[in-house]
Amino acid sequence: MTGPRVRASIIVPVRNGQRFLAQALASIASNASAADELIVIDDGSTDGTAGILDAFQRDHACLRLGSDGVGPAGARNLGLDAAAGRFIAFLDHDDQWPAGRLDAHCQELERHDAAVIMGRTQYVVEDAAQASRFRFPDGQQAGHLHHLGASTFRREVFARHGRFDPALRFSEDQDFFLRLMDAGCDIRRVPEVGLLYRVHETNMTRGVPTRNLGLFQVLHASIRRRRAAESGAV
Repeated sequence: MTGPRVRASIIVPVRNGQRFLAQALASIASNASAADELIVIDDGSTDGTAGILDAFQRDHACLRLGSDGVGPAGARNLGLDAAAGRFIAFLDHDDQWPAGRLDAHCQELERHDAAVIMGRTQYVVEDAAQASRFRFPDGQQAGHLHHLGASTFRREVFARHGRFDPALRFSEDQDFFLRLMDAGCDIRRVPEVGLLYRVHETNMTRGVPTRNLGLFQVLHASIRRRRAAESGAV
């Protein structure tokens, strides 16, 4: 699809995703319309990912790109290079979207001038040892955290505020959200669940010490941006 006919570009980076990828793709297929495009970036998988993509493409349109271990940030940037949609959405290969989520977000972006529509994140906890970490007040399993998969963006956001930092192996998503917030972008939150986030034993950040996740680095960068903006305003 090309030009204004493409409503939303859905970008899925995957590396060795055979365990959950089919479910992620099925949730996208149930959300997407003929006005949307799906872009999958296989970032050097060595498992059965290719076969799952082959099977999916027999029944569904999908632009399939390849990369060689560039990481989530680099893979998403490759997807952005190919994207033709007015709106951009992301889904990691081990997560899912609830039914109706994409239509609802696109309609919100049509109605409002927000840069981003962000739904709530509901946790699907498959690792019982982690269950207590993902409960919110009143026993809820969903909260308003900054997740790419729970959000839909206007295309212009990336032209104005840059893309994902490929130097960050982790926390590239939080770095991006902080840049948008520091720039004063309107991130419009909606109460509906926008992402089913799977908590499992092989999550990419599982077992990585907090000090190695890059959170302190991206927070320091945000502080520097805000201080520079304040100095320039004086």
